[in-house]
Amino acid sequence: MNKEEDIKKFRSEVLQGKLLTPEEAPKWIEEQAAREKHTLTISFDVDAGEGWEDRLLEEVKQFVQTQKDGKLLPFKVGMATTTLAYIKPPSQWVHHVVINKNSTLGRLKHLANKYQGFWEEAGAVHFILTGIAYPISPAKVGAKINSFGLNRVSLEVSPHLPGSKVMELYLKERKKLLMLSGNRQEKSRRLTEKHVSLAVFAVEEMGSWAMKLRKWNRKYPQWAYPQTARSTFARDCRKAYERLTGWKWRENNSQ
Repeated sequence: MNKEEDIKKFRSEVLQGKLLTPEEAPKWIEEQAAREKHTLTISFDVDAGEGWEDRLLEEVKQFVQTQKDGKLLPFKVGMATTTLAYIKPPSQWVHHVVINKNSTLGRLKHLANKYQGFWEEAGAVHFILTGIAYPISPAKVGAKINSFGLNRVSLEVSPHLPGSKVMELYLKERKKLLMLSGNRQEKSRRLTEKHVSLAVFAVEEMGSWAMKLRKWNRKYPQWAYPQTARSTFARDCRKAYERLTGWKWRENNSQ
């Protein structure tokens, strides 16, 4: 990435060829934002058809007058700002600053977003300014919950990630989603926390069922199985997995 022409050009023209330290980068961003001021994106809803130009001008005049009078924003007018995400060491929390999208920071944001396949915006900004790269994650996992119970798990993964790892990521996020959603769906209601834990555990852990059983008892003593109940434990893991995913268990699932 250090050899990318657009990154080299930005560093040369904006940073005078000198990289910032992790502590200097956020200060530079904040000072730059204060100098450049931020831009506003203002949108108007105007009926199409003949005379739309005059209607737009009238909407703009009314909007400007309401701003001067300190009145509430008209319903048909939208206002938005552009922000830049950045990291402020030693914390890894992502901060945001309102920027001028036509300025140096706007250029930095546009450049950072070209590399969103590798980093989130804050990580790319940090790399461009400092030359220090955060690890590139091979997967992004998320979930969406709505009031209708039509919940979704989203996975964005590298094609180099093994299928077993993709399955493990899915099951972990599915477990969290079921807990957060209160198990609203009828099928999900039948899956207790123990069932979900069994399914995830069965995929994550390597080795024989006897070894898995010992690890399970150490990790979940409240749901411990007798050492002689290895076949029962294996059966419960398989059933929990199949009920959770809808897929048939194969003995090489966790290999």
